[in-house]
Parts: sequence; structure tokens; C-alpha cells
Amino acid sequence: MVEYQSPQKLDLIFHALADSTRREILDLIAKRTYTVTELAKPFDMSLAAISKHLNVMEKAGLLRRIKKGRICYCSLDSRPLSEAAQLINQLQTFWEQKLTSLDQLLEQAIPEFSQPQTRNEKMKISPLIIKKKLTAPRDKVFEALSRPEIINLWLKPDEAWKVTSKNTFEPGGHFELNMTDQDGIAHNHMGEYKEIIPLKKIVFTWNSKLIKNTLVTIELADIDGFTELTLTHDLFPDEEIKERHHQGWKGCLENLSHLLSKSSNN
Repeated sequence: MVEYQSPQKLDLIFHALADSTRREILDLIAKRTYTVTELAKPFDMSLAAISKHLNVMEKAGLLRRIKKGRICYCSLDSRPLSEAAQLINQLQTFWEQKLTSLDQLLEQAIPEFSQPQTRNEKMKISPLIIKKKLTAPRDKVFEALSRPEIINLWLKPDEAWKVTSKNTFEPGGHFELNMTDQDGIAHNHMGEYKEIIPLKKIVFTWNSKLIKNTLVTIELADIDGFTELTLTHDLFPDEEIKERHHQGWKGCLENLSHLLSKSSNN
């Protein structure tokens, strides 16, 4: 059984979070204090309409109001969110235990279930592999793969996209990659460096809204006066997402090739 405290309070919290407008308000007041008038502007709402949302949030304990003179200021109280998160974690643990028990029963009933399989074997999704010959020496290519100020210039499917990135380039270090396309839509990625062999190999996880814990391996080798880059992207959940990343990586590596060619000519 899942047990938790304050069921009435949790009902109010989840009711407040169930509305997209209130979630957007939470995102705003998490960053700074707003007046009621300021909160109404982004939503094109009347003060009466926005006040109804604020009342729901205040009743759930998610919002604090402080009145100074005639002006009312609103800020976030995040403490109720921890209680909601506790319930979600309890539910997650509960169902994970149930699913583990189910796996054990299936292994006993069907011997084939006990044979270890990777996610790709289960889904029959082969890794994405792209090879690219680059005119720059390996040290310049490796530099372009590791320095954020250079990554910003090429790690994007289309040259019109804008990129900002930051990283801690070491095993166990993390990176963040924020892309914005021509329409202003954000495509954010993040991951962790698993292995780094200078001038030879970089292995990192690749996460976004579309995929979690996929694995990218980039290997460099000297071949016939060129640097051959081999990119392997593994653990895709389905073929459609794999193909989308195929097109994206092709565009990125083409940008890298152009960038390194310009650097070599200068």
C-alpha cells in the first residue's frame, strides 16, 4: 500500500498544478516576485481572472502574497511541492517493486525471459553510425569537439540555428547544449561524459525531451592524410527518432567540416 500524509492538502496541490496557466505562473514566480498586474499581462487576462488562479495557488500553499500599500506582490512557496514529490516517489517505488516481482514471475514461467537483452536487442534498433572525413588534423578536430566556444559554431543541424553550450570536459563531467531554431523553438540537450581519450575518443550520454540515456561515441583516426570521424549513436527507442537524429547529425558534421576547412585555409 502507498501511504502519504495530508491527502486534502495534496488534492489542492495537484488541482493547482493541473492547469497549464497556473503552471506557467509558477514558472514565473519561481524566478522573481511579481505584482498581480504584471502576472496578468503575459496571459492577456483581466485582473479578476488572474486573481482566481492565484487564489487556487494560494489555497494550495504554493503562493505567498505580500501587500505593500495598494500593491500586492506574489512569490513562490515551494515547500508543498516537496510533499507532492514525496507521493510521486512513493508511487514510483511501489510500482517498480510490483514490476520487479512480475519480471521474476515471468522468468520462472518463461525461461527465455531470463536471458539478458539490451534495449536495442529488444526493440531491434541498430546503432546509428556516420563517418566523415575532415581536412583538419586530429588535434584541431578534438579541440572543436571539446571547447564550448567552438561547439557553438557547428553543433546544430542548420547554420541558421543559434547555439549556446557549456561543459565540464572530463569523465563524469556534464554538458548542456541549448539550440534555438529559425522559428525560435528551443531544442535543449544535456549529458555526461563517460570516457575521454585525448585525440582519439569521446563517449557521452545524450538526453533531450525526445530521448533519455542514449549513448554517443565519437572516434578519430588518421586515414590517407585526413582525420576520419566515426560517430556512433546507440540505444534509440524507435526508428523514427533514430532517423531524425541521423539527419540532425549529418547537418552538424557538415557544419563541422566547413568550419575546419575555413580554419585550415586561414
